[in-house]
Amino acid sequence: GEMDRLDLVVQKRRESFSEIPEPWDEDYEDFLGVLKTTLMLESWINEDSEEKILEEYGVKPGDLQYKLNNCEWLIYSAQELSRILKLKDSFRTLGELRIRVNYGVKKELLPLLKLKGVGRVRSRLLYNRGFKDLGDLKKAQFESLARIIGPSIAKNIKEQLGEKANLDYLDKSENNNGKNNNLIKDESYPKGKQKVLNDFYK
Repeated sequence: GEMDRLDLVVQKRRESFSEIPEPWDEDYEDFLGVLKTTLMLESWINEDSEEKILEEYGVKPGDLQYKLNNCEWLIYSAQELSRILKLKDSFRTLGELRIRVNYGVKKELLPLLKLKGVGRVRSRLLYNRGFKDLGDLKKAQFESLARIIGPSIAKNIKEQLGEKANLDYLDKSENNNGKNNNLIKDESYPKGKQKVLNDFYK
């Protein structure tokens, strides 16, 4: 059952804990509850799907959103303390973690999240096709990006990078069957207005 699975995690990752209550202690069940939440958040920032997380940890979508919101708030508070105490390394590390919690991504995708309209799904698609930072995207052919994420988003990216899109290619795509061939949706969880990287360093 779930308790046995969590007990196994405790044994495998014992070095990660500063203190572990004994199984017969009254605090042990609370300890496992905190561990479950931690593992769930870890799964999220390691890009497990929402559906997999809900099933594996037996939580409802609202519960996941609530925990993510709380986690982001706690990280923000810690980041503000590090700013006040002039702990620059901690400030940056916490800032990166906050973005990862907000978008549900691995650290390697952070450079791509500087772009508006690029979140969890599109950043992973781009990264897996070899576009790992803004420099790669700037050098990319518009047509190559359009085939991966759709012409509308590709145009938006090129404009953010100070370039112009291939309008002939874009017109042909938009006229294909009378609609824009831009089928890849990119919604980070929790839902809401997408942030850009600089929002986390204000």
